[in-house]
Amino acid sequence: MGIAVLMALLLVILPIILVGGLFTIIVAYLNPASVGMEQDDLHYQALQEVSAEYEPENDIDVYLIKVIDLFSHDKITEDKGQIKDFIETYFLLEKEREVEVTETVDGEEVTRTETETYYVYKTFYEIVSTVREAPFNFQDGAIASIVNLSMAGFTTGGSDDSSGGSPGQSGGTLFGKYPAPVQNGVITCGYGGRINPVTGKAEFHNALDIQGAWHSPITTIADGVVVSTSTAIGPYGNYVVIKHELPEETFYSKYAHLSQILVSPGQSVKQGDTIGIEGGNPTDPNPGYSTGHHVHLEIWTSEGHVNPADYIY
Repeated sequence: MGIAVLMALLLVILPIILVGGLFTIIVAYLNPASVGMEQDDLHYQALQEVSAEYEPENDIDVYLIKVIDLFSHDKITEDKGQIKDFIETYFLLEKEREVEVTETVDGEEVTRTETETYYVYKTFYEIVSTVREAPFNFQDGAIASIVNLSMAGFTTGGSDDSSGGSPGQSGGTLFGKYPAPVQNGVITCGYGGRINPVTGKAEFHNALDIQGAWHSPITTIADGVVVSTSTAIGPYGNYVVIKHELPEETFYSKYAHLSQILVSPGQSVKQGDTIGIEGGNPTDPNPGYSTGHHVHLEIWTSEGHVNPADYIY
């Protein structure tokens, strides 16, 4: 009887281990930053050459380029020249702007307007639009996979960092100045299109899902006031909403799938204060629509929901 039970457990657990291991291998292979192999990676080298030639005014994640390359060609391109052409064609934009130039003519300063050419890499959202068109023609399912692969596996900054920088910017996906609500957590689902793991339908995921240790403390990302909490049965489970009215900006943050709520509406909180305990496991109280423990983080401004990756590190 004991052997039969053990065999049954192996049949259930082994595929999970293999799939998880395969996913880890894929992430490590596609993301050279995750294994410290940037200098030996052809895509990284090609991107460095493009950046040196055109001097674009922003950065782009080489991991995202590799993911789209894989989806486009059903294999990773191994020719650096082709990779460079791929980047220049689909990820780089040439733009123009008017600039004022002041020069001295006959002892007097004269200001005139010139047209200046400059370069930028496409934003994540421009890239998502690009891959919907020829020659890619990616459908919602492929785009959802790209979005989630491009975000999954990145680790949020550790709480022991005192540099004031952004330690969690592995691969350049987290660009913010506020500490993540759970430290050393792994992003399991990004902001953007995805296939809902519960309903199986395509949708827009307006949050980052971050998985820390089960029942980790969830902390507020900035000073603010709790405007609402909820224990109602629904997609989010237990959640907290905080208004951050700061000198430089005003925004709201929402923390969902909490197993416990530790604050009340009207309560003032400081950055790093614990507001709840991570939940989301089916065994947790009111987990919401969730397949495993994590915190669902949304950021809202007066313009609507925005990508939390632009706010946290």
